[in-house]
Amino acid sequence: MKEVTWKTTLHDSVSGVGSISDFAETCHKLNYPYMCWNDRIYSVSKQEDGTIVWVYTNLLAEDVGYNYTPTTKSLIVLACTMSSGEPAMICYDVEYTADQYNEGEHYEMAKTMAEEKGYEAPFICFDSSETNQVIEMGDALKEH
Repeated sequence: MKEVTWKTTLHDSVSGVGSISDFAETCHKLNYPYMCWNDRIYSVSKQEDGTIVWVYTNLLAEDVGYNYTPTTKSLIVLACTMSSGEPAMICYDVEYTADQYNEGEHYEMAKTMAEEKGYEAPFICFDSSETNQVIEMGDALKEH
């Protein structure tokens, strides 16, 4: 049997899992030798009669380095400068955790992406919760 690692273990954070039996069946179909159910690692195998069985390995998710942190992906719009000095508006899809969002790190990720493409500071960032307001302000400015 393969070594127990986070790569050989299917985690129950997958949506629509159902029961532990359903999940064990899914793991077997996907060729995962291990599954993580409620942070406990189980080995998954098929008996000669075709029955799928799971056996607790005495390991927890943290023992195999599995640390599932949900992420969000959203569009970040940046007002910045091109290397020529001309103004630019660019956008990137950025994936981040709740903690990264709370610390403003999602903006830093977008700035790094922009710098890697040759854009320059100053950067003014807007996330998806703010872009509608920016568009509305732009429309209001056009009217004047």
